[in-house]
Parts: sequence; structure tokens; C-alpha cells
Amino acid sequence: GGLEMNITTRPLSTEEAVMLILKSRSPWKEIFFLALFTGLRISDLLDLPYEDCPDMLVISEKKTGKTNPIDFTDLANGYWNSLYKYGKPREFLFPYRDPSSYRKSIQSHCKKLGIDTYRIAFHSLRKSHAVIAYREGGLLQAKSTMNHSSIRVTEKYIETALKFDAGKVYDHIFIEGMKPLQEKK
Repeated sequence: GGLEMNITTRPLSTEEAVMLILKSRSPWKEIFFLALFTGLRISDLLDLPYEDCPDMLVISEKKTGKTNPIDFTDLANGYWNSLYKYGKPREFLFPYRDPSSYRKSIQSHCKKLGIDTYRIAFHSLRKSHAVIAYREGGLLQAKSTMNHSSIRVTEKYIETALKFDAGKVYDHIFIEGMKPLQEKK
């Protein structure tokens, strides 16, 4: 819903996202991976069908009404089918219906792993998806994978996401810079 837009959520760094996925257990490992891989909003993820992984899925986005074709790689296929086999048969792939349980879960998983929870929401995985797409293939790649109608929307999205990275760069410079000073004492 509109909740996460009032406060800008930050993307996870690539390292944080990988750690979150690899160190989480089922079903969260698969949930986090599929959210990162598809870049879909939670409202669309909750609609994914409970079935074997398709090679390709055409999503009709709830928020925009636009169609969004998603190709599943072998890796994504493995995560999808693992989530499909998890738990009892159900109507939808994602096992929990309440969107807030996803926000709470990503927060508690990050806390456990020592990932800074500042401005982390489930939507952070969509932002991370955008940043990764941008780094790997540039603005057009990010625009296409996010299914934005205009490059301006993508620019704004990437820009706010990268702002958080800029802050991290300063943290890193100063933490590294302080080390020699502390060793001299």
C-alpha cells in the first residue's frame, strides 16, 4: 500500500541481499529471493499462482494495470519450486496473506544478521532489484525490468536508492580513516 512511500525505503546492498537470502531458512529464503529476482511489489507477489514454476509469467500489475512479462532462469526456477513444495497446498505461492508479516519478517531477519534495519521494508527488495539492474545494464535495463512507463520514473527511483549508498561510502571512508588514528593511541 501507500504506507512505504511516505518514508523512503532504502535498498539493501548487493552483499546484504545475498546474505539475507543465503542465511535465511525456508520459506523466507525463497520469498526474499523471488522478491529480489522479480522486482515485483508485494501486492503482485501475493497473487503469484500456486503451481510449478512457469518458464515465463505475464503479470498484470495491481498498482498500474500494466502487464509485466517475467522470464524465470534455472536459479529462479529452483527457488520458486522450493517455495511451491513448502508447507500445505494453498491457493497462492506465497504462504502468508498479510502484507505486514513480510515487512516484519525482513526487519527481524536483518536484525538477526546484523544488517542495519534503518529504512528497511519489504519494498527494499524491489529497490535492490532496480539498483542491481541499473549497475549491470544501465538505466534502460532498469526501466525495462521495473516496467516503468518513463525513464524519469526510473531515474528518480535509482537516484533515491543511490543516495543511501553515498552515505555508506562516507561511513566507510571515515571508519577506515579512524582505524590508524585509534591504533596510534
